[in-house]
Amino acid sequence: MEYAIIDYKTKNRVFDFNNAKLDTPSGQLYLQHLTEKGYYSQKALRINFEYSYFNDGGVDCLIISKETAIFLIENYTNLNGKIFQTYEQRKKTEKAAGDLAWCSSMKDPYDVG
Repeated sequence: MEYAIIDYKTKNRVFDFNNAKLDTPSGQLYLQHLTEKGYYSQKALRINFEYSYFNDGGVDCLIISKETAIFLIENYTNLNGKIFQTYEQRKKTEKAAGDLAWCSSMKDPYDVG
């Protein structure tokens, strides 16, 4: 099954994917990203990936690969919880969550009461 991006905006021949729809076999998802404070950003979302242009009955869409669609779902949709702006931000958050879990399992050696 093919994946497509529809309802995207263009300005000066540059794509803006913020609030565009990602059409997947299981339904449509909105592509969005967050500000540093955790609010939905209104700024343009520009991502580089390979695509092919297609016009389906007057609707412009970009056909993308399954790998690209998975990357977009994991990083720019609210399907799996937090939306990350960059891959590095995602990895830092995952490492921090792992560190917190490890610390919570530790016991204080001086706590004998």
